[in-house]
Amino acid sequence: VYSGREGVPDAINNFYSDLRASLPDTQIFTISPWIWDTTTDRAYTDAVGRVAVLMREASDQIGGTFIDSQSAVQPFTDADLSTLLSDDGFHPNDAGYQRMADDLARSLVASGAPRGPERWKQTSFNSGDWFDPSDAVIYPTG
Repeated sequence: VYSGREGVPDAINNFYSDLRASLPDTQIFTISPWIWDTTTDRAYTDAVGRVAVLMREASDQIGGTFIDSQSAVQPFTDADLSTLLSDDGFHPNDAGYQRMADDLARSLVASGAPRGPERWKQTSFNSGDWFDPSDAVIYPTG
């Protein structure tokens, strides 16, 4: 039960403890909240940062893997904005969300998440490197 700002740390810790108890042998990944670096969003940057720290600490406590979305998602450059933002000029469009998802997927794979066998192809016989043919990025396994 959510009990306001003061209850957030306990709620996060309880969630992760319950998750680990329910899935004792599962690799658990946490992706931090993500926020645009805009004038509007800066009002929430500190709060989102505090929640991310709590999530990292709770994830670490249960042996999870934490991924900081703020560093995993590459910033959109000025040149990207016309192709990656929706008509409102603020939210990503489908291509923008795909770009963010690709960045997060790369971070997950780099952190040890399993690859989906139906999409991942080996770069060459027994190379040990794999790629996703939809984006042609090579993910070293070593």
